[in-house]
Amino acid sequence: SQFTFRKDNWLLTFPFNFYNNGSLELIRKLALTNSFYLSYFLAEDDVVDDYNRSMYEFREIIKNFLKMRSLNNLAIGQFLNLFGQEFYEYIFDYEDKYYRALRFEKNSLDNISLDNMLEKCNLKYLGYKLMPLCVCYAGYCLNQDKKGNIALCEELIINYHIAKQLYDDFVDLDE
Repeated sequence: SQFTFRKDNWLLTFPFNFYNNGSLELIRKLALTNSFYLSYFLAEDDVVDDYNRSMYEFREIIKNFLKMRSLNNLAIGQFLNLFGQEFYEYIFDYEDKYYRALRFEKNSLDNISLDNMLEKCNLKYLGYKLMPLCVCYAGYCLNQDKKGNIALCEELIINYHIAKQLYDDFVDLDE
């Protein structure tokens, strides 16, 4: 997306805001790889959300999505090259949670009451929608021998996105 490389895009720099002593070369490589990886999910989101556009507009969305899929594949290859096979379990876990969250969201619109949506077991799915953001941080922690920090990142991302989604929904109620 055209917004990926904005100077204030915290998605690209997220894991590195916590470390001042990391390799700048590794951080640059990871930031670029992360942008390729995350751009796919943004393009995919457009496909899911904008299916009701005109045929011409939707065709452009699909073409962008396909282009981003290639970049996503390159990013996964780069991550695995940098961090080894152990890293794959993180990619698989985060993407699995992300897609479970999308399915839950689509299924819950008709099947879950507002009271049930606010139960902790359901709220977690709001947080899971940002799980791909954890991929880069997990690799960075593996590289820096700080594997114990990965769970903290996951919790931060999940709770951040739950709060953000609830706030957005609250603002929508006012409007």
